[in-house]
Amino acid sequence: MVNFLNQQPQRVAPTFCSPFLSRFFSPKAMKGFTLLELMVVMVFISVLAAISIPVFQRQIGKAREAEVQMKLGAIARSQNAYHYVNSTFAPNLSVLAADTGAISSFYYDFQEPTSSDSYITNVKQQAVARQPGFYQLRDYAIGVYYDGGSYARATCQGFDIGDPVNVGDTAGDPCTDSGIKLQ
Repeated sequence: MVNFLNQQPQRVAPTFCSPFLSRFFSPKAMKGFTLLELMVVMVFISVLAAISIPVFQRQIGKAREAEVQMKLGAIARSQNAYHYVNSTFAPNLSVLAADTGAISSFYYDFQEPTSSDSYITNVKQQAVARQPGFYQLRDYAIGVYYDGGSYARATCQGFDIGDPVNVGDTAGDPCTDSGIKLQ
């Protein structure tokens, strides 16, 4: 009597298989991967890396841009407070350092504030990327405007990496150099 429960099925190569495929059906199949299989996997991984690395770099650039937007917002709030007390905007960042601490960034240079009317009704602040192409960064600018007891702000972002940008002379003016107005 034959015990069918303990029998192990044998792999038999079909007669139509090539010698290459028959080794997968033999009981003593070779273990491991061929060079061709390893190369296909390496090509697949390289294509995935080539697609994903630029995406990751853009995300890192966006995080760095978020940092500079936060710092420009702090500068704008400090300019509001300075103007409220002194009836004029601060002519340089060192005057604002008491309120905000030293404003600095590894990736951006903060230009000295500019104004079209001796810092009485408006002030503009630019943040220029140090190595825009390498770090994937756009330039930013913020303007603080005073008009009859109320304050307004405008923030502009460069259209593309490395494009210069500045805000207009009033809060309603468009950004310069095809910049994008943020709100």
